[in-house]
Amino acid sequence: RSPLSLRAAAKQSRPIIDRDCFAPTVASGLAMTSCGEVLWEHMSITKRLALQEGERVEGIVRRSFLSYALPIVGGVFTVFLAFFLIAPLLARGRFGVGVFVALLIVGILAVLRGCWLWRRNAFVITNHRVVDIDQRGFFRTAISDIRFAQVEDVAIEIHGILATIFHLGTIRIRGTGMHAILELRGIPQPERIQELIGRLRSAVPHAAPAPTTDLTRMTDAELDELRGRIDVERNLRQRPPPTV
Repeated sequence: RSPLSLRAAAKQSRPIIDRDCFAPTVASGLAMTSCGEVLWEHMSITKRLALQEGERVEGIVRRSFLSYALPIVGGVFTVFLAFFLIAPLLARGRFGVGVFVALLIVGILAVLRGCWLWRRNAFVITNHRVVDIDQRGFFRTAISDIRFAQVEDVAIEIHGILATIFHLGTIRIRGTGMHAILELRGIPQPERIQELIGRLRSAVPHAAPAPTTDLTRMTDAELDELRGRIDVERNLRQRPPPTV
C-alpha cells in the first residue's frame, strides 16, 4: 500500500491514547507514528504473541515514559559524571581508567535498561483477550493473558500528586474465579483503556451457565455413583498432608 493510503487509514482510526501519551494506541492497532514504525510494531507484537485465527490487535498500552525517568536520568548523570571526572581519573593511571570505564558502562546500561523496559512492558489488547507482557530485565519475560469472557472487573486508580497532574493511573483486570490480577501502572488516561476493554467485552458472547444437576430426576444407580464420588473426594481432603 502507498504511504498516502496508510496515512488515510491511520486518520480514520479512533485514537485510544492521544499525543500526550508516550505510547499512542488506536482502535485498529496502528500506532500514530510513521508507516514503517506502524508495520514493525504490529509485526513484532504478532510474532511474540502468536495470534490465533481471527484475532487482531486492537491496542498496545505502555506505561508513561515518566515511570522510567528516574533510572534513565540516573544513567545519564553517571555518564556525565564520568566525563566530568575524566581528567583526575586518568591522572591516577590504570585505576582511574578502570573507574572511568566502570562509570561509563553503568550509566549506559542504566539508560538502555530503562528504555528497554519501557518498550517491552505492555498491555496488548486484542479482540479476544488482554495480554500482559511483563519484562523484568534484559533476559526475563513473563506473559499472561485473560480472555474477555473471563473478565469480571476492570478497575482504574489514580493516586498521588504527580499521577493527578500528569493523569497517570493504574489499571487492574480481575478474572472470574481467579486470584491473579493483571496490573499495569503509570498508564496515561487509563479511563480510555477501561472504555476500550468494556466495549470489547460487550462484543464477546458469554457462555451460557452450566445446567444444575436435578437430583430428583436421577436414578438410584446415578445417586449411588454420585455418593461414591463425594465420599472419595471427602476422604482425599481429610487425608493429612505428607511430611517432608
